[in-house]
Amino acid sequence: MQTLPQSGTILRVLLLEDNPRDADLSKRKLSDAGFQFKADTAGNSREFKEFIERQSYDLILGDYRLPDWNGLEAVRWLRSSGILTPFLLVTGTLGDERAIECIKAGADDYVLKENLDRLPVAVQRALAEQQLRLERDWAERELRESENQYRLLFNANPHPMWVFDNETLRFLAVNNAAVHHYGYSVGEFLSMTVKDVRPPEEVPRLLQRINEGTFGSVEHYHELWKHRTRDGAVIDVEVSSEPIMFRGVSAALVLAHDVTEHRKLEQQFRYAQKMEAIGRLAGGVAHDFNNLLMVIGSHIQLLREHLQEPDRVDRYIKQITSAIDRATLLTKQLLAFGRKQIQDLRVLDLNSIVPEFCKMLPGLVGADIELVVRTSPRECLVYTDKAQIEQVIMNLVVNARDAMPKGGTLTVETDRTNLGGEYFPSHGVSAKPGHYAMLAITDTGMGMDSNTQSQMFEPFFTTKEPGKGTGLGLSTVYGIVKQGGGYVWVYSEIGIGTTFKIYLPYAEAPLDAEPQPLNEEPEAKGHETILLVEDEAGLRSAICEFLESRGYRVLTAANAAEALRLAATCSEAADLLLTDLVMPGIGGLELAAKLTELVPGTKVVYMSGYTELTVRPEAFEKPRFYIQKPFSLSGLAAIARRALDSDEKRPPTLSTHSR
Repeated sequence: MQTLPQSGTILRVLLLEDNPRDADLSKRKLSDAGFQFKADTAGNSREFKEFIERQSYDLILGDYRLPDWNGLEAVRWLRSSGILTPFLLVTGTLGDERAIECIKAGADDYVLKENLDRLPVAVQRALAEQQLRLERDWAERELRESENQYRLLFNANPHPMWVFDNETLRFLAVNNAAVHHYGYSVGEFLSMTVKDVRPPEEVPRLLQRINEGTFGSVEHYHELWKHRTRDGAVIDVEVSSEPIMFRGVSAALVLAHDVTEHRKLEQQFRYAQKMEAIGRLAGGVAHDFNNLLMVIGSHIQLLREHLQEPDRVDRYIKQITSAIDRATLLTKQLLAFGRKQIQDLRVLDLNSIVPEFCKMLPGLVGADIELVVRTSPRECLVYTDKAQIEQVIMNLVVNARDAMPKGGTLTVETDRTNLGGEYFPSHGVSAKPGHYAMLAITDTGMGMDSNTQSQMFEPFFTTKEPGKGTGLGLSTVYGIVKQGGGYVWVYSEIGIGTTFKIYLPYAEAPLDAEPQPLNEEPEAKGHETILLVEDEAGLRSAICEFLESRGYRVLTAANAAEALRLAATCSEAADLLLTDLVMPGIGGLELAAKLTELVPGTKVVYMSGYTELTVRPEAFEKPRFYIQKPFSLSGLAAIARRALDSDEKRPPTLSTHSR
């Protein structure tokens, strides 16, 4: 069945024919077949070339035999001139050899004049083949242009990029930035796999992602990794990838963005913001400490005036002890909040953290703001760092306070909830459904408009006056919550107030026990020799006097060097070393190592007020004897007795690196 050309298409046809009757016959055959065309006729080579030079044609029909030319010469001239218009020979007789020669020269087909009924079919096929050639040439040009653009974007990209084989994990291509950033040559890269640019501890996670089918095989993949450069340096990179076909191979196109410096700055910003919050807290803390000092000082004065009245003395001592306990709690909370440390992750209950930490907030928020704390009747277990949760609360409370310059109500509450798949999308948050522990902080302050809400988590964005804040408070909150796998939702209305809801994944694990306080043993007495090393003279004197009152012989030293001299010269070896951890010069860790080498069998008890060590129990070998300052003298005597009675033939020692 013959396929007619598209309706309305007018072909431009050039006939190379010196016989007008034959030319008319060819045109009639095309018209009868339904072709619409406009034809020009050239009777010799000169006219033919003039027509070709004057305009372009969709089809050329040419006789083989002409007075000054032949069809083969015409085809050769056309193709040598770069003209690819379909050319059909329409001739009387043409041998096979000559026909083949014409086809090789570039003719598309030939039709004998005695069989002109075949002409429309030959024309249709020639035009279709020409259309296919044009489309193929266009596609090839587009492909070449696309490849050139890809190479330009790939090689000129300032971030490292590469392509790797999804099956073998081998690098297939790398850009200049990757060579410069990682230090490997192109040849070295192409002999490596993506495992080779990762530190050993990252390889298991890589293999897990590959087994899951997420790494390199899914669209819009994005994850944070550690990579290793040629010189051994480990860098943090955000890796984005897309699956592609590369030279017939299933592969992935990867872009690696080095965020090492960004993460360092982020940590510094968080620490700076924490210090800012502590500075703002200082006024309230100073107020509380002044009150406690007044309690202690005034009762000491009363003690001096009523030493002969036991009932009063006992009452005054209880007041002083209570004030000291309150000061101890305040100090521990402040030091825990302000320390610079790695995460101390454990399963904690928000219902315990929130009320405890909120005890130190009234002095910060002021008397004109009512602080309300509500905890859930159900456990709100989260796997987190206590200090970071406290920082989240502190930053949000400071913001809430500033939003209520004329006073108001600040509510801190916890809850446990199961959020379905419809909750987060309806609140504009992309997150996984499941069980969450919720921490909410609500104020009745000024509220935020939509513009402020859209920027509130950006670092350095602030609506406060210059000098009143760094603009890192909410960005720090957001970073901590996201690091813990959680989400932040905010609702605010101008003139009504603001609610921040923090959702952290509920920890399906037993609650980690908090360190238990030492059970004091009032009758912890002995007769052994104790070497006491403490650089604070007043504390050293009090400990010495108390231990001596319990029957011990006490040798005192103000530093490690003095203690080592005593141990080397004293005729009686010490049974127990009671030493501060942090001292000028040699620290307690190194002192213990030196002393136990000098006097084998000496037991050791460490004392310290430096909180950073207390959250790193792996620094101590077990069993260990350690007491946190401030402590009671009875508690110290109890742990000293426990150390002396331990079964260890040699005392527990630590790394000799002193802090």
